[in-house]
Amino acid sequence: MGAVDRLNAAQRAAAGLAKADLQKVWRLYSHLPADKLRDTLFTALPALAQKHGDIMSAAAADWYEETLRESTGQSRRALLSGVNLEAVEKAARWAVDDLYHGDPVDTWRKLEKSLLRHVKNAGRNTVRLNAERDGFSYARVPSGKTTCAFCLMMASRGFSYSSRGAAGETASGFGDRFHDDCDCSVVPHYALSRRERAEFDQRVEDMYGMYEAARKEVRADGFDATDRAIAQRIRDMFPGDIKDGAEVPSILRDLDSGWPEGVKPVPGRKWRHILKRHGPGGDAPSLFPDEMTEYEIAKIVRETMQAPDYTAPHPERPGTTLNYFKTIAGQKYVVGTYLDGDGKLTIATSFPVSGNGGIL
Repeated sequence: MGAVDRLNAAQRAAAGLAKADLQKVWRLYSHLPADKLRDTLFTALPALAQKHGDIMSAAAADWYEETLRESTGQSRRALLSGVNLEAVEKAARWAVDDLYHGDPVDTWRKLEKSLLRHVKNAGRNTVRLNAERDGFSYARVPSGKTTCAFCLMMASRGFSYSSRGAAGETASGFGDRFHDDCDCSVVPHYALSRRERAEFDQRVEDMYGMYEAARKEVRADGFDATDRAIAQRIRDMFPGDIKDGAEVPSILRDLDSGWPEGVKPVPGRKWRHILKRHGPGGDAPSLFPDEMTEYEIAKIVRETMQAPDYTAPHPERPGTTLNYFKTIAGQKYVVGTYLDGDGKLTIATSFPVSGNGGIL
């Protein structure tokens, strides 16, 4: 087992123990009246976070000492980071609101996710604290073959982190954050073998290419290239390569991604219809080219709705169906629309116009 795999295994083990203890607390006390359960959870969550955070921090410190000695021959006593109890208490106050204004099961879910995140963070912060002390750069390393858009964006920086400020804490605040269910680890550069480093460097190059492509798209649309906007565009452009890829691209539903005001966001079933019927390999007479990606098709739909060359009513259904036409790079496209029951303009379909096509 490689060094990173050992660290990930320790992280999973600590999180598993923390979850088991929280389940015991919930089984024992979830029947209590809301006020008493609230007070119990206010006490229990910080205590569990402290207990299992200390376990994770100690495991991460042992891992740091072992990998440092194995890789560099140096022997240094690792510092322990521990848990941010103030943040844990804040999370508990947020979660218990559902005892009064929602479903108590939602309280459990929020408590679980928050507890596991803080326990894992104790290990991450321990590794980072020692790497910074010893002058080693470190990376955010996702676990598994795929990760979410946000973590991809952070991990695409490779071993460029050397301090919490460089990690983004003093800029956008993103580089120093790990979301619920995050499986990333903080790894100093010396911990990877040559083979692991070569594989990770290639992965970083691939991730950075996705990040750069998304950033260029955001800027080309005239929007500020914020981390949030770039992460959303990554979800749009590479849905099959990340864990949280968009079912319907944001450019077909969000005003702040360029979807025109007054047009109903494209629902999943309509987007699936366009791709299945008119996408590459579809069964319609007129298809988008094989080399065209789903994102490129979405851009055509958006651009046609933003600024059509002209519109024309359906010859057999005037007043209910309106076709939008636009020629892009020498090819004419059509987007068919109709008014739904609420009178809102709704997308029905879209495809390239061939011959006398385009009549929906």
